[in-house]
Amino acid sequence: MTKTASSQVVTSGDRVNYAIVVSPPPSTINLGKTTIVDQLPQYEIYAPGTSRINGHPQEPVVAGRTLTWTLPGLPAQVTIVYSTAIGAGVPQNTTLTNTVNVTSQPAGGGRPLTGIATASVMAVANSFGNCYPITGRVYEDLMGSGRFEDGDKGVAGVRIYMEDGESVMTDEYGRYNFPCVRPGMHALRLDETSLPDGVLPYGDHNIDSERSTRRLIHGIFDDTIIQDINFAVKGPAQGQSSQQQRRKRHRKGR
Repeated sequence: MTKTASSQVVTSGDRVNYAIVVSPPPSTINLGKTTIVDQLPQYEIYAPGTSRINGHPQEPVVAGRTLTWTLPGLPAQVTIVYSTAIGAGVPQNTTLTNTVNVTSQPAGGGRPLTGIATASVMAVANSFGNCYPITGRVYEDLMGSGRFEDGDKGVAGVRIYMEDGESVMTDEYGRYNFPCVRPGMHALRLDETSLPDGVLPYGDHNIDSERSTRRLIHGIFDDTIIQDINFAVKGPAQGQSSQQQRRKRHRKGR
């Protein structure tokens, strides 16, 4: 087992990506139920929705700062990736050590096999003071569920504004990041003029809906949980279909 972190030096509000690699031993043992338990240190917060096992979304069971993944077997190497945020108030020059344990039961019975790995980051002073990140994505709602899921597609180059006028652009995966935001309530707005040609917003005005261009964040991170604030939009095919429906309704009204 190995565990690696995307950064070695962090400050409050930073996002850290972790990768855990678990491999069966080079033997003929057939491994059954496998449990991977990851213990986050104080000041590190799991980012829900970021966990992937071999590239496929699979959330751990979260109990406080303990993350648990359970697999039916371990026939081959497994890679788990996920993200955390560094919380406010972390003392300067503090080493945050993240420890993961694996327990795998041989299918034929006998003593379980175990492994352990750690990854550490060093927290340094943050010139902005105590703050948290706001993260999320803009995506084409290809699956039609109104919430981001496997099969949807991120939209790059879209601008997101905060209530104070600060703005950021989505990356090639449709993700955006305000790295240092004060705790409390905030409002975000998707800039419709920055959407690519053929991509359209939904007409939903519910500020708690991912299909709205305006999102209200209630008491952000007061409960020390980081969440993605997503914006769903219609892809070119969906947008064309909606335009055709509006034209049909217009013709009927004549």
